[in-house]
Amino acid sequence: MRVILSRKGFDSGYGGVPSPILPDGRLVPLPIPSPRDPQRIGMLRVDGLDISAMVSDLTRSSIDAETAVHVDPDLQEHMLARAPGWRPAFGQVASAQTHLQNQGVGRGDLFLFFGWFRNVEQVNGVWRYTRASPDIHALFGWLQVGEVLAVTGRERAIANSYPWLRDHPHVAGANRFSSRNNTIYVAGDTLCLAGKGTKYRGGGLFKRYVPSLQLTADGHTRSRWKLPAWFMPVDGRSPLSYHREKSRWTADHVSVLLQTVGKGQEFVLDCACYPESAEWLAKLFRDVHEVGTSQRS
Repeated sequence: MRVILSRKGFDSGYGGVPSPILPDGRLVPLPIPSPRDPQRIGMLRVDGLDISAMVSDLTRSSIDAETAVHVDPDLQEHMLARAPGWRPAFGQVASAQTHLQNQGVGRGDLFLFFGWFRNVEQVNGVWRYTRASPDIHALFGWLQVGEVLAVTGRERAIANSYPWLRDHPHVAGANRFSSRNNTIYVAGDTLCLAGKGTKYRGGGLFKRYVPSLQLTADGHTRSRWKLPAWFMPVDGRSPLSYHREKSRWTADHVSVLLQTVGKGQEFVLDCACYPESAEWLAKLFRDVHEVGTSQRS
């Protein structure tokens, strides 16, 4: 199995502000603005939250209910109106998709999506970022590949065979992709780890923050990550893709510090070289779904 650490959601170039961690610990990954996509901020549903008002407050009204957004990865069934049969899905294209192909990503491999997050609070009815709360990269969702769909030239056939994908931006807006490798990854029904089925779905959102989801090392900029020591590419093991330079890796007792690359969306780890990844993944899902909630202060 391969694990793909996939950078998605608001960033400094698209959206311009961090996605929020709510006071109750919920993660709300914000899809990037994209003028030619079919969905609008005002169409998105998050339980108990006026997401349009929140985003408008956090962006000082530069993004509002009418802003078109790229809802991808699409991980939350109840965020939009759905056709029957909906499953989590993620689209990729151009050089990022070429990288996934070159790395052999396919059925059974696991995307772990991460983005830029910060704690928020509501004061006198207005949302703002919590003072002194850090900017962090954090994992917010997952998708284990059940099917890989080549979209280019097959948009109508895919929309007919998978009606619930008709509104996905890589189908509905496929004509705006000049690349020939427009591809959609569809989640399987159930997450499998170490060759065994689990009680978790094949894709979804980590709805509440727990420390296990944080990638950024405390006290560092968000691109400096603290990872388990076994991530260190030693003894000829293939490194996390795009991170071959030894200078990026610094051993730190039971962990390793990684200076991540400034660009790049998909970082692929071949777990065949890292058997320790099996327990790490199992613990991650236990922490999020079973241990309870914990939020940054």
